[in-house]
Amino acid sequence: MVNIFNKLFSNKKTVALAEATPSNKYHDTPIGKYGTQVYGGYLQEDYLTSLSYTLKADIYDKMRRSDYNVIMLLRAVKNPIKAAHWEFCPCDDTEESKQDAKFITHVFDDMKHPFKKFIGEALTMVDFGHSVFEITHKIVPDSEFGSYVGLKELAWRSPRTIYQWNVDPSSGDLTSITQIANGDLDVYVDIPVEFLIYFNIDQEGANFEGISMLRACYGNWIRKNNSLKLNAAGIEKYAIPTPVATIPEGMQGTQQFANLVSILEAYTSHQTNFITIPKGWEIDFNSNGSYDPSKVENSVDSEDKRMSKAFLANFLELIGGGSYALSQDLSDFFLSGLDHLANEIADKINMQLIPHLIDINFGPRKTYPKLKFSGISDKLGIETAQVLSQLINQKAIVPDDKLEDHLRLRYSLPVRSDEGQRIVDSSQNSFTQQFSERLSVVRMRSKRP
Repeated sequence: MVNIFNKLFSNKKTVALAEATPSNKYHDTPIGKYGTQVYGGYLQEDYLTSLSYTLKADIYDKMRRSDYNVIMLLRAVKNPIKAAHWEFCPCDDTEESKQDAKFITHVFDDMKHPFKKFIGEALTMVDFGHSVFEITHKIVPDSEFGSYVGLKELAWRSPRTIYQWNVDPSSGDLTSITQIANGDLDVYVDIPVEFLIYFNIDQEGANFEGISMLRACYGNWIRKNNSLKLNAAGIEKYAIPTPVATIPEGMQGTQQFANLVSILEAYTSHQTNFITIPKGWEIDFNSNGSYDPSKVENSVDSEDKRMSKAFLANFLELIGGGSYALSQDLSDFFLSGLDHLANEIADKINMQLIPHLIDINFGPRKTYPKLKFSGISDKLGIETAQVLSQLINQKAIVPDDKLEDHLRLRYSLPVRSDEGQRIVDSSQNSFTQQFSERLSVVRMRSKRP
């Protein structure tokens, strides 16, 4: 047994195994690696060669531009997130935290492009599995915050131009990306990771490309396209009957035969709308009624439904019919998936970009502002309990200043003013009690059978 072991493993490997033997010592240096297949900066995680390197980005781009069902599904996923309410909130009630949140809000509002555009581009991670941005700064002098370092732009870098993900061999951490683009905007550069912020879906180990949501639809898309091509060819071939002429014996070499062939050729190319039939000759039309395009259409519809299921959007199939309760359950499942995607954006901004901006302008803080979103799956009864019982019984809000400011911002109402009626009748129950009672009623009504 020892001899066999020595043959299988060199001395070097044997030493490595000995070092990897568990012990009670403090373990602060990893022995293993992620195992992600990276060769010279090229990730090779997919088992299909057609979906390797930048080829998959080209295919996903073709899918999202040409397929009606893919377009519908992408919009079903992205639009609720883009339409959500995004805001930068202070971490606590201190004046410093409020000023930090106000500063960060101003910085993102002052970028070259609107923040909503950034959200839309960040969501291309749904299409490609990842979205990458280059961070560029600018110096802003003499503002209400004094002179500060702000954001010039969060510039999107197309996945079709990202050729290499350069990693540190010892740690597996990303060090830079290599971008190659052709045309009038050609570029061949390495962008260091400290100037990047990237988002991805289902990253495993050092697979920074993530996994596109279109990946699960790829097989359905291929089969669907083949079916559509076959159906188009079948309809084109059999929609117009094929003329069949019966030629009398011995007439093949005559002028009449040549005239008949000329007429039939003109008929099939739609250059004439009549045929002269000589006496004793016969012409029939073979429509080949065995071809049924509806069977191919059923196959196409089946592939579309499978795409929907791959997107966790099968509740869309129940719209216009089916069980209301089942549709509600599936829609909640779908919305929780959208929350996950929105959190991917918010978490990266909160962990990387906001602390970076605060630190370079004001120095380190114990806590930092947070980017938060609402309006996707945070359903407090029916549309926030019918917009807090019609903005607190038509007195247009009050109960709590923070609550009022939040609602005014979320529903695009004017900024709160100290003028006018802002008095709460103390003889009534507290707002919390009233809201809890209303919320219970609304939730009971919403649980329809």
